[in-house]
Amino acid sequence: MKKRLLAVLAALSLAAVMGGCSGGGTEKTQADTGAVTEADAKTDAQTKQDQSGTEAEKKLVKIGWSSDILSSNFTSGLAAKFQESCDELGIEIEMQDANRDMNLQINQVENMISNGCQVIILKPYDMSACEPISTACREAGVPLVVICSDISSDYDCAVLVDNATLGEIKGRAIAEALDGKGRVAFIHGTLSQAGWVMQADAAKAELAKYPEIEIVDEQVAENNAQDLAITVTENWITAGLDFDAIWCSQDTVAIGAGTACKEAGLEKVYIVGQGGMEDAQIAIRNGVISSTVYLPSSVYVDGAMQAAQALFYGQPIDKDLYMETPLLTGDNIEGFQF
Repeated sequence: MKKRLLAVLAALSLAAVMGGCSGGGTEKTQADTGAVTEADAKTDAQTKQDQSGTEAEKKLVKIGWSSDILSSNFTSGLAAKFQESCDELGIEIEMQDANRDMNLQINQVENMISNGCQVIILKPYDMSACEPISTACREAGVPLVVICSDISSDYDCAVLVDNATLGEIKGRAIAEALDGKGRVAFIHGTLSQAGWVMQADAAKAELAKYPEIEIVDEQVAENNAQDLAITVTENWITAGLDFDAIWCSQDTVAIGAGTACKEAGLEKVYIVGQGGMEDAQIAIRNGVISSTVYLPSSVYVDGAMQAAQALFYGQPIDKDLYMETPLLTGDNIEGFQF
């Protein structure tokens, strides 16, 4: 079964379109009143006339998307999906790459607002340093939608996952695969962002429930780089480190670790990643990695675009929209989109 956002999102796109078509105006219906009087009709006609200018203005035609980095597989996938979605909806999108520079990301968002972007979608580089972005959006009256991570300052809607839950899922997958006994290594993508630390801590807490599981080493493949994950794993193998499973921050890291293990003949090592996009699904089918938490770019984009439309057209929406995060394995891989 295809996994989606919480059910609340399923109706938002229709609601947003309805908001765009009606301009927020209301009409009395037979169901509302039982009968429409002549006075009612005149009032409605006057209301529509008064709102005609507003309707012309109240149309979402341009959004801005600021990403922390566009060169990774995941974010490049996000970019492609955002462009595809906006093309289908007839919405212009301005994309900016902060290239892991928070000051640059702040300036880019401010410029997007000046350039007429009516909604800002933000994948933040530093969740604790977004106050200038929040302030700029609030002062301009531009809704701010955050994806992949919440931020410590204000926002209108966040499409995200619970990092502690992600860590627990991956830790539990390892524990179950090892039957509660074995040696586990960790490869982190970065330890400079709070979300990654929270996720790793949750995984360790989950593994700590099993006295016969030992964490034997932890290394960092900075920025989730696949080549660095290969190097880390090769170094472990060369040094004679004994491990039965590798907990990985993302699929790029998992594929790197799995590639090194397969080349060394260590095909029984259980390797879990995160993402579930095409490269990971191929890696699972080919036995390079064992599993991944399913978080494809398409689901983030669907949620972000629906939230953007709902906020722009004044439709009700929860502030935090949490995504489902199933574990994708060789047994259930069929039916999951990229």
